[in-house]
Order: sequence, then C-alpha cells, then structure tokens
Amino acid sequence: MKRAFLLTLLLISGCEDGDGFETVRFPGDFLWGTASAAYQVEGTNDPVMGTVPSNWQEWEELGKIKDEQRNAEGSGFYTLYDQDFEKAQALGTNAYRLGLEWARIEPTRGNFKQHAIDHYREVLLAARARGLEPIVTLYHWVVPPWVQSPVSGVDLLAEAPTAEEVGGKIVLKSAFADAITPYAAEMASQLGDLVDTWVVLNEPYTVLLAGYLTSQHPNGGFLEIISMRNAALNYIIAYASAYDAIKANDPDCRVGNAAVGSAAKPASPTDPEDASAAQRVNYLVNDWMTIAWTSGDLDVNLDQDTTDSDGPIPEGNYLEQLGGRLDYVGLNYYSTLKVVHCPGLPDMVDSDPQAAALASNLLALPKPIGKPGTPFSENGLEIDVPGMLDTLRIYGGYADESRPILIMENGHGDCDDDQRPRYITEHLYQVGLAIKEGIPVAGYMLWSLTDNFEWHEGRDQCFGIYKVDYDNDFNRSETLTVPLYRRIIAEGKIGKSLYEEYTAVPYPTDCLGIEDQAERQACIDSNPNPLSGLQELFESICAE
Repeated sequence: MKRAFLLTLLLISGCEDGDGFETVRFPGDFLWGTASAAYQVEGTNDPVMGTVPSNWQEWEELGKIKDEQRNAEGSGFYTLYDQDFEKAQALGTNAYRLGLEWARIEPTRGNFKQHAIDHYREVLLAARARGLEPIVTLYHWVVPPWVQSPVSGVDLLAEAPTAEEVGGKIVLKSAFADAITPYAAEMASQLGDLVDTWVVLNEPYTVLLAGYLTSQHPNGGFLEIISMRNAALNYIIAYASAYDAIKANDPDCRVGNAAVGSAAKPASPTDPEDASAAQRVNYLVNDWMTIAWTSGDLDVNLDQDTTDSDGPIPEGNYLEQLGGRLDYVGLNYYSTLKVVHCPGLPDMVDSDPQAAALASNLLALPKPIGKPGTPFSENGLEIDVPGMLDTLRIYGGYADESRPILIMENGHGDCDDDQRPRYITEHLYQVGLAIKEGIPVAGYMLWSLTDNFEWHEGRDQCFGIYKVDYDNDFNRSETLTVPLYRRIIAEGKIGKSLYEEYTAVPYPTDCLGIEDQAERQACIDSNPNPLSGLQELFESICAE
C-alpha cells in the first residue's frame, strides 16, 4: 500500500527527465475549464427589457469606453451559448465558469425578472448536458443602477458601513450587503439544483483601484481613498452575508471569492522603502479580505492591526459574522505588482483626516511598467511567469485539502496570437510546480473561451482562444492556443517536448534578450506599453 501511495504521489507531482527538465502532472480529478463574465459576452440587449440598465451600460452612454464603443451583444453568448459549450466540450474541459447578470435579473429592487432566471436555467442545463460543471459568478462588477449609477451618483458600495449592538454583540451593517444578499438567496433558491460552486465576488481589488483611485471604472472616483476603504469593508460584510444566504438555500454547495491575486514585489529590490511598500500592498491585495473571511479578524484602517477603532466600524474579531466562510480559495492571476514607496500619497487625497491616515498607512502604489523591455500583454501587464508560483504560495497559506485553490482566471490578451501559447504553457507549468510542492490547486479556468468586451478597452483586446468575428454573425475561429490546451488536458501533464515546442520563440514584446543596445532600444520603441499614461500619473502622485 505504501509503495502504491508513493508511486501515485510521484505521478501527480512530476518527475525529472535525464537532462534535468521536470515534467509536471495534474491530478485525474483536476477541474479544467474556461471562464467568462456575463456583461462581457452577453452585452446589454435583452429580449424583454430591450436594454439592460446597469452601471456599465451608463458608463457606455457617458462615452467612457475606448473610442465610445458600445456593448449591445457582447460576443453573442446570449444566443450562442450551446455552440460555445460544444467547443468547450471538444477541448476536453469539464467545467465552465460563467456569470449571472444581476442587472438583468433584478433591474429594480426586489423585482426579479423570471424570464432572465429561466434563461440562465437553460444555459446551466446546456452546460451540464455537455459534461461541463457550472461555476457561477454572482457579481462581476456590473450592477443595476439602484446599486450604483455614474449618472445619478448612487453608490451603495461607497457608503460607509455601520455597526450596532444586538443582544450584547456588535453586528456590522452594510447597504451593499443588504442589496446583494436577497439576490444571492434568490439565485441559490432557483438555480442551486444546477450549481455546485458559487463565486460571490469577482476581483474586489480591481474595483477598489479602477473605480475609486484611477477613475477607469464606475463610478469614476479619483484618489477617493475613503470611498475605496468603505467599498472594501462593504465587500467583506456583503460576501459573508451572501455566503450565509446561499448556504441557507443550497447547503451542499461550495462558496468562495475570486481574488485578483498578485505577489507584490518591490520595484527596486534593494530599496528597503520599496520592499516595505510591497509588503503593505501584498497585505491589501492578497490578505486583507481573506483574513476576515477565514479568521474573522477585521482591520478597518489598513494598519495591519485589529485593536484600534479610527474608522466607521469597530475593529476586532467577527468570527461569528465574517469568519469561516471560504469553502475554496479562488484566485485570478495575470501578473505581479511592482510597488514603489509613495510618500506623496497623503498630500494627494482629500482633507479628511481619515483619508490622510489611510494614505499614510499605505504609502504605496503599483508601478504599472517594470524594467523597459520586459514582455507585456495587450493591456500592458508585465509577463511575470514565476509570479504565478509566488502568488500560489501566498494563497496556499489559506488553503488545504478541504479548502483547495481554484484558479478562476488566467489568460493573455493577444489579438496577433503570437504570445498566448507560450504564456499559457509557462503559467500552467508553474501551476504544476505548485501542485508538486503540495499546494492544493484543484482547478484552472482559462480566460477566456472567446473574445469579449474588455471593459473600458472594448473590443480592442483579444483574450479568447477562439477569435470572434464581430462583423460576421460572431463567428468563432480557433487560435493556436486551442490545440495546445486540448493537448495539455488530454495528456494531463506538461512534458519536455510540449514545453520546448511552445516556448522556443521569445515573446515579441521581450526586448531584454537582445544584446545589441541599439537594437534593444529599437525593440522597446516599437512596442510602446499602453500603461505608460497610468505610470506617469502614479509617478506624479508619488513625487514628494
């Protein structure tokens, strides 16, 4: 028996070839899939309502999307979902992460549109008929205008939470939690028989950054650090409340969050101030919410302490209301954050003393562009392959066999289709190394099956392993990543021949390997990073 166990462990963990290359293997019950978000693939059209009103539909109307693009039909998924499931089945995947559109389901408070819920039931049944386990997201940034509206200014997410004493205990209250909880309960009640895995929130940190610090997402806040703090606390409270509502209606399911994880690293590794700033950003991005949902410890002012009370609600341990509420650890990984010490941040926020205190506790901002010449994706994010393993190690600290890690998103924007195959190969190899280390990774969802509407960038970024022809009935055509992903799934491993086949050619945006200085600079100049404007903004903020 012991010998059989050791052999099984060896097969799953990987083995070293004679030349030192280490083959990595994936467990037989591994969840392989692709992921999407409702708004991005369905658009704003609805057969009954006409246009689905939402914060992002209003964002479109305000001209906030690149080139004032509109997202009427997404990538056609609303009607083409079974065709997409057929393609997912042909890949060999056994799971599919999809979203329910809150704005489509509950356009006005308490008014649940049964035709929308019935449509999603048909979608879920179609997925299961193709052998795909649905992983269902409740909140992927898009909400009805009564929750958040850049036109009217309504923003329940930014409202300060409160606390009141009930029966001798402090109970946390949140307007956003009061909004999302009945929706979560209704979805679990009506669709729970078809869903085993629920994702309550997708990438809260992205909304904190893009919605309240950089103004790229609704409601368009710029350096509104108090609103950012309030939103984070509301996310913490709302997740726990929604978790309880789902479990009350679907007790045998598992519920979790999809964090945008990133192992923050100092922009200057030898600078102790950058190193300290990176630690603080790691706490904000990876630990802050996860600690609350596991241990119940709540830090309100980002000082990594839970014994002070300078905020809208008391700090302390809320195990009964917040803790013990992660059934799995969900992770979205695209890149790492390079962090700089930012002494100028407190001077840039508003005059509210709490805002200055929060900024003083953070004193850090990510540096969007790392070393010139480093390869990057279409959205400008640096390709940091070892960062996948570094990030899995962080989240592995919250995971075990009963609470595994599910990689809910990992992918690469690549309209030219000349970087994604290498990116997927290298990052899945890192996942295999993590499994070999004993980190309990139980699934991987590639973002995304098809191209979609990439938020404020519109259709100008291509994350789909199937390319979408928006001018020709949303026809799908496979990219080079399709046979690669199919092969990895079928073989259940990444061996030397596959790895070398897909990593032999450097990333076209990788200029660091060019020895001639003039040629290297020419390469850098011909590959401008789209995040350069954001970098200049952050540099101006952080200047003393």
